[in-house]
Amino acid sequence: ELRAVNSEYLNGRTADNWRSFQLLKHGASHDHPFSKFGCGNYNTLTNGGDAGLKEKEGEENGVDFFGGGTSPRDALIEFWTEKYHSGNIRLCVVGRASLDELQK
Repeated sequence: ELRAVNSEYLNGRTADNWRSFQLLKHGASHDHPFSKFGCGNYNTLTNGGDAGLKEKEGEENGVDFFGGGTSPRDALIEFWTEKYHSGNIRLCVVGRASLDELQK
C-alpha cells in the first residue's frame, strides 16, 4: 500500500490542479495548519525509506522491509486511537426546514 501511495504522489505532482493547490498552500499563513504537510510519499510515510530499495537476496527475517525506513503502522494506530472517538465528532445539518424540524 505504501508503494501505491508513492505512485499516486509521483503521478499527481505534475498535474495542474496539484500544483495550483501547492501554490495556494504556499501563500497561506505559515502559522496555519493549511500551509503544512498535505500529502505523503514513501519517504515521508516510512520515516526515510526508499521505495527503490529491495531486500538483499537470502535475507528473510520475517519482518516487513521498508527501504531503510520504519513502519508507519504503530504511529497510525496511536493516531487513530487518540483522534477517532465519539468525543471528537461534530455534526452540521443544513436544510430549509426550521431548527425544530431539523432536530427531529
